[in-house]
Order: sequence, then structure tokens, then C-alpha cells
Amino acid sequence: MTSSTPDQADNTSEAAAAGTPLPSGRRLPVGRLAAVAFGGVVALFLVLLATNIGGAGRKDPHLLVGKLVPAVSGVTLDGATFDIDNYRGEWVAINFFASWCVACQKEHPELVAWRAEHLTTGDAELVTVVMGDTDKAVRQFFQERGGGDWPVLGQAYESYAITFGVTAVPETFMVAPNGQIAAHFTGSITADQLDAVLERYSGGT
Repeated sequence: MTSSTPDQADNTSEAAAAGTPLPSGRRLPVGRLAAVAFGGVVALFLVLLATNIGGAGRKDPHLLVGKLVPAVSGVTLDGATFDIDNYRGEWVAINFFASWCVACQKEHPELVAWRAEHLTTGDAELVTVVMGDTDKAVRQFFQERGGGDWPVLGQAYESYAITFGVTAVPETFMVAPNGQIAAHFTGSITADQLDAVLERYSGGT
């Protein structure tokens, strides 16, 4: 029996990787066969990952900026009906929230102050969408910390997090009077940050 030379071994692995049948009586070493198989699995995974980004069921939130806001409607925790389309002509801040979220707790006073200011001017509204929490806990949160006198869509509507591509609370989307999403924030925000968006798109800067 003759042994293969290094050149012959290299040609064998290249032929197998390219899908070319091996010469009769020669087999690809088990180690190399496993490596080829593993490489194929990794390549398939990367293709699936690339084609799934921004696909159905998962959107990059930043890709929504500049586009028309998705449909958002439902019955709020206080029993009123809400439809984002009824707010054309004014700004709407859509805040994804959970009462247990530390960052949500941190930004809460800022949202309360921002909403109170713009309730007076009548040019903007705040909407809370519950994500990963219960209606009972959310109600208790607002009772103890104030606020919540704006539209609050409870746990029955947390699927909107998928629609908007939200991965963690808090996240906030600023919807312009024309219905387009003008800005997106992750993490705690301040009233000044929200007002800066209004000023920028309203000709203030």
C-alpha cells in the first residue's frame, strides 16, 4: 500500500469541500470531514442570521425612524380607547415600560414633568405600553409614584414590543405630527431630550 503525499492530501480535502467525488478507494479523514461539516453549519447559520435581521417578527428599532408609525390601538387601563391615528397633528411619545425596571423608575419623574408641560400647551401626548409586567403592578406603581393619567396600554398589548422591535425597557419612540417616527431612545430619557426632538423638527434649531 502506498501512502499519500502532502499534495495528494490537500487535493483530497479541496475536492471534498467543493463537492467533487473522491477517487475510488480513498476516504476523507474523519477530522477533516467533521471540520467541513461544521463549516457548512456555521455558514448556514450566518446566512439565516443575515436574512432574519429586520425581517418578520424582529425589526431594528432604528430602521423605524423616518417611517410611518405602526398601528397602535387598544383599551387603556382606565377603560378608555386609544388609537395613535387620532393624534395626528401633535407629537406622541410612546414609552415601553415595566414597573420593576430601574431605568424606568429613574426616568419616570422626567416623563411626568414632560407630559404635564405639554398637556398645558396641547401639542404632545405620552403613551405607555407595558412590557413584561402585570397590570396590577403597573397600577400600583402609578398610585405610589404619580403619573399614569395618560393612556396606558397594559400587558395585553405587549406584543407591540415585537412590532417596534423593542428588546428591553425602557425604549421611547417620538412620533411627529405627520405620523412619522422622528426619534428613538434606549434607556432612561429626560424631558429635555424629548423637547430637543420637538424643537429640531419644529424649526426651533
